[in-house]
Amino acid sequence: MNPIKMIRKLGKALRGGATFSQVSIGVFLGFAIGMMPGLSLSLILLIALLLLLNVNGGGASVALIFGKILCLVLAPLTFNIGYTLIHSIGLEGLIRTISDTPILALLDFQVYCLTGAIPIIVIFGSIAAIFTAKFFVKFQEATAKANSENDKYQKIMNNKIMKAILWLAFGKKKEVKEDEKKKNNGLILKSRIIAGIVATFIICIFSYLYADVVAKHAVISSIEAMSGSEVNVKSASISLLSGRFKINNLQVTNPETPTTNSIQAEEIIADIDVKALLTRQFVADEISCTAFKTGAKSSSAGEVYVKVEPKKEEPASENLNTAQRIKLYYTKIKEVKKKIDNLNKFLDSNDPATAVKDSEDKKLSKKEMLKEKARLKGYLSLSAKDILSKHPTWLIRKISINKLSISPELPTMIVVGKNISSAPSLVTEKRSIVVKPDKEAIAELKKKFGGKTLDKIKEGVGSKLKGLFGK
Repeated sequence: MNPIKMIRKLGKALRGGATFSQVSIGVFLGFAIGMMPGLSLSLILLIALLLLLNVNGGGASVALIFGKILCLVLAPLTFNIGYTLIHSIGLEGLIRTISDTPILALLDFQVYCLTGAIPIIVIFGSIAAIFTAKFFVKFQEATAKANSENDKYQKIMNNKIMKAILWLAFGKKKEVKEDEKKKNNGLILKSRIIAGIVATFIICIFSYLYADVVAKHAVISSIEAMSGSEVNVKSASISLLSGRFKINNLQVTNPETPTTNSIQAEEIIADIDVKALLTRQFVADEISCTAFKTGAKSSSAGEVYVKVEPKKEEPASENLNTAQRIKLYYTKIKEVKKKIDNLNKFLDSNDPATAVKDSEDKKLSKKEMLKEKARLKGYLSLSAKDILSKHPTWLIRKISINKLSISPELPTMIVVGKNISSAPSLVTEKRSIVVKPDKEAIAELKKKFGGKTLDKIKEGVGSKLKGLFGK
């Protein structure tokens, strides 16, 4: 809503174009929407109510702006209130149940700042709504009385300058009459309900038709945020009915050497548990990668968004003989295994349950631990889900990379992983990530490079035998 429309909505309400309930509910809903810390089902439901109900939009807009400012300024306070409500008053069991229940988890009651904002919304939102609505009603009564009894007031209202100001504040007389009609229609308007149903239907159709475009954008933006470099994806598709997510021709620029790709894959297919998505959990039953490469040369240098010291490119292995290639190959396998060990340590160290235990060992409370986390991520994103939930935020039950290429001159490797998650302590099955040599690729290498040498030896020995024994 632009400023002029906002002023007109407020002006019309003051003049008599809105009832007590229309102003009070509009202000309350606007304030509640502003106090929401992020995108959630709670926010969507509040916005839907605001659009469907016949309330004053001007008051709601002002309250929304005021609520959003308070949401940012009072983030430390709402965090502390939310923490007290969840952990100190005894709502942990209820919040755990909600965060693990499909659809209800999308309400985000496990977010401290949202739960902490509820008392502020109920108390201060209600007070602001009632006082604002009372002021509007009294102003309407005073204006109506002056208009009918006070001659000076009537003369002032008929002044050209005042008429221009009234037009700016209220709009045309026709618009004022339309608002007066809406005032008498009550809170629920059939036309808005029908419009809401139509809008929901259009959004569903739009989401279905453009889900692949949204999925592609989400993949690119999320990986770019993590890698700090350019990401290219030919196409991405997602089907919530079958639970299949597919990425074609993924290329992630290596920030250290922009002429190469740190990750490159022809195809990545993931079978996703759709039910888990409704609890804000990502569970992949299986992820398979085809033609997965690291360090592959790209057709052109990609963009780098973060400052990284350039890395010296390793010497090419194209001039090595078969034995040297095999030796280098097993050295690379050891390097990959070392990276996997580092990944395992990282996953264990970032386990929420382990973090809580470590904080207790260091005589730090959960609250102090979360405050340390808030310094990096901010208060608005802090959630009790990682601490209370019986399930990890994300889980990959099985992942397989059949052909992992680290160099075009070396054989590919095979990587198989199971039960990789954000919270290993919450998964009963043991995690495992194994890298092993690709026997078929090694055999092809020996055949390609070793076969030529063997043919030369055979030719040399054969010619000497022919010289000794004749034909």
